[in-house]
Amino acid sequence: MSIAGTNIWKVKCDYWITNNASSV
Repeated sequence: MSIAGTNIWKVKCDYWITNNASSV
């Protein structure tokens, strides 16, 4: 897995966590 791919995954994960936390 490339560093760029890992970074994109982290961004998506952080976005999902933030969005999910806001929904709760």
